[in-house]
Amino acid sequence: MEEEEYELAKENRATIVKEWSDAISTLTMYSKIQEIADVFPDKDTILIDYSDIDRASESLADLILQHPRLAISTGKEAILEELPPESQNISINIEIINIPETNQRMVRHLRAEDCNTMISVPGVITKISQVKPQVTVAVFECVRCGHEFEIIQDDIYFNLPMECPKPEGGCGRSVGTTKFKHLRNKSEYLDVQVAELQENPDEIPTTDMPQSLQIRMLGKHLTGRLFPGDRVRLTGIYETHPVKKNSSILDVFLELVAIEKCEREYHEVNFTNEDRENIIELSKSPDLFDMLIDSVAPTIFGLREVKEGILYQQFGGLFKEFEDGTTRRGYLHTLLIGDPGIAKSELLRYVKVTTPGAILTSGKSASAPGLTVTAEKDKDGRWSLTAGAVVLANGSICCIDEFTNLDKEEQEALKPPMEQGKLPINKAGINAVLNAKTSILASANPKMGRFERHHSESIVEQINITPPVLSRFDMIFMMFDKPNKEKDTQLSKHILIIQKLGQLMMKKDCGTPLSKAEKKFYETHNQMAEPPVSHDLMRKYIAYSKKNIIPVFLDESWEVISGFYTEIRSQAYNKDEQDMTISITPRQIETIIRLSEASARIRLSNQISVLDVDNAIRIMKGWLSKIASVEDGYFDIDIIATGNPKDMRDRIYILEMLIKNSAQDGGIHKDEIIREMEDRGIKAHQTETDLKKLRKDGVIYEPQHDVFRHSRY
Repeated sequence: MEEEEYELAKENRATIVKEWSDAISTLTMYSKIQEIADVFPDKDTILIDYSDIDRASESLADLILQHPRLAISTGKEAILEELPPESQNISINIEIINIPETNQRMVRHLRAEDCNTMISVPGVITKISQVKPQVTVAVFECVRCGHEFEIIQDDIYFNLPMECPKPEGGCGRSVGTTKFKHLRNKSEYLDVQVAELQENPDEIPTTDMPQSLQIRMLGKHLTGRLFPGDRVRLTGIYETHPVKKNSSILDVFLELVAIEKCEREYHEVNFTNEDRENIIELSKSPDLFDMLIDSVAPTIFGLREVKEGILYQQFGGLFKEFEDGTTRRGYLHTLLIGDPGIAKSELLRYVKVTTPGAILTSGKSASAPGLTVTAEKDKDGRWSLTAGAVVLANGSICCIDEFTNLDKEEQEALKPPMEQGKLPINKAGINAVLNAKTSILASANPKMGRFERHHSESIVEQINITPPVLSRFDMIFMMFDKPNKEKDTQLSKHILIIQKLGQLMMKKDCGTPLSKAEKKFYETHNQMAEPPVSHDLMRKYIAYSKKNIIPVFLDESWEVISGFYTEIRSQAYNKDEQDMTISITPRQIETIIRLSEASARIRLSNQISVLDVDNAIRIMKGWLSKIASVEDGYFDIDIIATGNPKDMRDRIYILEMLIKNSAQDGGIHKDEIIREMEDRGIKAHQTETDLKKLRKDGVIYEPQHDVFRHSRY
């Protein structure tokens, strides 16, 4: 191919340059070229749409696909000829986008026939190196005669001189009889950066590993533009180089020509006219919400509240960015925490399958770098950033199973992306801010594996998640496995029916005929395994809504939120500060807004109605009542936000004063403390828990066994 391109260039270069000049004239590109020349070097690249070239010259369009190096170099020559004499010392680069489908490839479908051609590949950037200089023209000096000469470096390996070139005025000595000094200050350099492009999550077969392609960017017009987590379509020349020098086995890479960024995951979902008709028709169904909720993991029995929350999370709200640079996230975070064996992991797998761009990972196998980003040194000495699951799922949902297996530092690393949608990086001298507008769906078990309803610790204290991280979840669903004869009977029958349906499906797939009884069973119960809305339609419905629907509050719906916030906080009005219990905070208003936006998106409505707000408030009150409920139907949000609810703070204050007042007696015995606290209506197990907390915090100490004294007195 290279020899063919060389001969083509040798014989027809002038003709090709003329074709470019004619195309530039036909497409009236001169004004764009002059505009770039006027601001050079601030701008040094012209963007050309392939379809425009195809209209102007079919032969030139074919040359771009089959011999891209020749086409681009002659194009740059033609552009230079269009410039006035005073601008002849500048170089304008060419980026070609929108190449035809015939040359668009998936990473896993690249083959030998694609080598040295122009191709376009979609994917997500998983790794990016630092920008470093690469020698393009190396200048050497012969130490015997002092002659200086150049060697063009057009290969991935550095080309060394074999002799001092006599035709150019050198002595002609070979490398065995002289030495050559590389003159670095006289050599020419080009910025180079290396990236790794991985297949989009949606394009990876369920049972296969993701495939990657190395990307090489040459020149300042291309370097520094890609970041880990970017969803892109890259156009470039599919190149090869030996794995080792003189090896017949080749490695491959894409030498980049143009970058097209896809900002959102739903841009990758294509809609036919029939799809749009089906989506609109579904949105008009009177039982739309029930149909969609019933379509969430239908093989899993019950858990309707949890499924409804997951549905709202899949649609999400609106990400808002204001003129002062502040933002408000629209994506929702959900935590499923409960006893083992109640299908938490299955729900995560369902979301992975039905949500465009979603990624599934596990807290067991993922560390903080594995979830966020890591800096590592490549074999060539470059530092590079490798994106983790939260960055790769930017714009979609990251499903994290076994969330509590992350330690506190790893959990804390998730706070910036969960709240701000940004991930600041300060590692190995690399300072960057990556986009991570990612919705987190996490599942976890309690610390002891199962909730203990009568344990000395509260429900929240049995969750091994730090309060700052816990408070960032918009929905926290507590899932208890409580024996109940009626429900247990229904659940066991549901599981048995689903399993038998699976057996019958296998028989049908193998071509084995079903008996009359089996056919009747299959026809009667098959709807239990088939969702009312298919997975494919659900994916497209979600993507269509997120792409097209921007809901805005109606005045009456906005008033409902304000009234709810005032009412729920009214228990603290007209009370002394020490008697106040904070029911909810402005963070919960934000949650209601996001849920309301999601509800409107589910209806494909650009208006947020009172119905949407009522749905949002109902969902939030539902999970809060199980985790943060106190007397009279009110809430204490500090159970989640700080881990220190009002009743605990009151108990600890009484306990601390009791121990403090006993200082003159040398301390107070634990048995006496428990009796005194029981007289005040505080149970023994609560007192023992509070004593441990005060001792751990250094407020009290034990001068002798079971005798406590205040640290300050």
